Amino acid sequence: MPEEWLNRYGMLEGLGIPVGEGLRFKATQVALMDALLASQPEVNFDATFLWARVKVRSFEGVSKGKEPPGFIGELREYQREGLGWMEFLRDFGFGGCLADDMGLDKTVQILAMLEARRSLRRSRKAKEKIPPSLIVVPKSLVFNWLQEAERFTPDLHVLNHTGARVAPDQPERLVELTVTS
Repeated sequence: MPEEWLNRYGMLEGLGIPVGEGLRFKATQVALMDALLASQPEVNFDATFLWARVKVRSFEGVSKGKEPPGFIGELREYQREGLGWMEFLRDFGFGGCLADDMGLDKTVQILAMLEARRSLRRSRKAKEKIPPSLIVVPKSLVFNWLQEAERFTPDLHVLNHTGARVAPDQPERLVELTVTS
């Protein structure tokens, strides 16, 4: 990175990870870095940043998701919006959260997302591995999750880790559901 750039934007140095003579930034910082680099043509960047820069610049908004193959049922419009949000987060490599009032079927939206991941995992099997997903829910909701998974995504493999696997010094309020292909 040029000395002038570090002097001008030194506060950002703490956000990056030193790699050789440069800095590496997280995917979530692409828009900020792109704005700063627009006036610094002498700064070099890698192919990953170029890809992310093009993706951010061509972004036109979050699209509604669609029920993936293998999903049994039909999502409501607001559920398609939630699914689209989760697809956006995945596409950009961002973390995020889907939260709303109780009773608006977030479980079904997550199951649609997991079924889409399962389909993606199967199509990429030879190229890259997509790790299993981990869902942590209150123990009182495990039965509902298992029932909904069977109803909407019967091909999804759900492993229920309830009971004895919970640390003995912890209250048994949370359990894990691991979803694999």
